[in-house]
Amino acid sequence: MVRRDRGGGSLTGGPAKWRLVVSAGTDPATGRRRQIVRTFTGTKTAAQRALADLLVSTDATGAQATNAHVRQLLTRYMDVAVLAPATRADYERVIRSVLMPRLGDLPLSKITPPLLDHTWMQAAADGVTLHRLRRAHVILSSAFRYAIRWGWAATNPTRGAPPRTPPPARVAAPPSKETLRQLLELVADEPDLYVWLRLAIVTGARRGEVLGLRWSDVDLDGGRLTVARSITNTRATGTIAKTTKTNRSRAVALDPATIDALRRLAAVRQHAVEAGGYVLSASLEGSQPQRPDTVSHRFKRLRSKVPGAENVRLHDLRHAAATLMLASGHDVRTVADRLGHANPSMTLNVYASSLPESARAAAKTMGDLLG
Repeated sequence: MVRRDRGGGSLTGGPAKWRLVVSAGTDPATGRRRQIVRTFTGTKTAAQRALADLLVSTDATGAQATNAHVRQLLTRYMDVAVLAPATRADYERVIRSVLMPRLGDLPLSKITPPLLDHTWMQAAADGVTLHRLRRAHVILSSAFRYAIRWGWAATNPTRGAPPRTPPPARVAAPPSKETLRQLLELVADEPDLYVWLRLAIVTGARRGEVLGLRWSDVDLDGGRLTVARSITNTRATGTIAKTTKTNRSRAVALDPATIDALRRLAAVRQHAVEAGGYVLSASLEGSQPQRPDTVSHRFKRLRSKVPGAENVRLHDLRHAAATLMLASGHDVRTVADRLGHANPSMTLNVYASSLPESARAAAKTMGDLLG
């Protein structure tokens, strides 16, 4: 097993004993490249941290905290941080568009809470969203924790200057039941597209989670499926499978019509069913999942054929599932579990306006009792 870092280090070996190698520049006497080699015993994560520390200790640019700049810190942080592929891609975008232009050339010693307050305000005035500012703050805070451990900084200035917390997200009105029916009718003769769309609507699963379903996750006789993984795509990694957003699997019950649709698809995908391949795949064997962006493009073409659905997003199908379940009287815990929310409070925060009248009446009764 080999892991190479852009910062000049490599990690070989495993699973419990590792060889750490770091480039230490050139010997001025001989002109030969020098290396520092260490043996480390422990887990891969611990070995990666040890490699990060070794990289920093041999990095001339970070030898003194007063000489290190934000640009150097963020570059080194991204070299050594252990991040999921999609998270890494997102961090790189935020660093490139938000942090580097505004803070990159400043020494770490100049980063203070007042300076960060001013930076976040200016960025907001420039049109940077609060969501992106919060992500920038998280990245910078994480990087400064490394800086403290490496001796580049004495304190973490981000603790005193978080961006203003945005209000709870308000979900736009989801597509109506009639719109959902029209979308399904348009693809009734396309088994794979129909199954994809129906699963997105009735399960409320995220785009990547629907694409991550394998036939081995589907229990047609038991009338349920297991959401165990998600498909993502980045330039760096291509299309890959990863864990769900909450890092947990969940079982989702299915209605008879959805089970029938899956049976029809299974009848024409026998090879994929026998191999436990992906339910939604470009190949009959189900060896590879469909790409997320391909699915999004297909949905955009589909929605353009339904009057009034031109602005419906693929993620709005998830919102529709949540609001319809809540409006039908299902309890928040059931809805949260079906959607894969880590905490029912998130379901309440986002979909409070969709609670059934009985829930609102109960709230009013309690309020009246308390005067």
